[in-house]
Amino acid sequence: MTTATRDADAYPVSDKVTAEWTSASARPARTELLPLSAVRFTPDLALDSTAPAGEPMALPFTVQGAAAGGGLRRSPYR
Repeated sequence: MTTATRDADAYPVSDKVTAEWTSASARPARTELLPLSAVRFTPDLALDSTAPAGEPMALPFTVQGAAAGGGLRRSPYR
């Protein structure tokens, strides 16, 4: 498990993220780094991190890490 925190005064909407990965595979003979990726969403929000209700909006994103440049042409989400 890993946790990242940042200054709550500067980031009042979200100042802590915790992530944990599990696997059903056998323990490797030696420690190995996993090729993890991150998806960063960058919607156009107001300063209080809100968007107008009832309106469709674009949700731009970028992929970083192992999956970056992997040929994803568009998000499967609408």
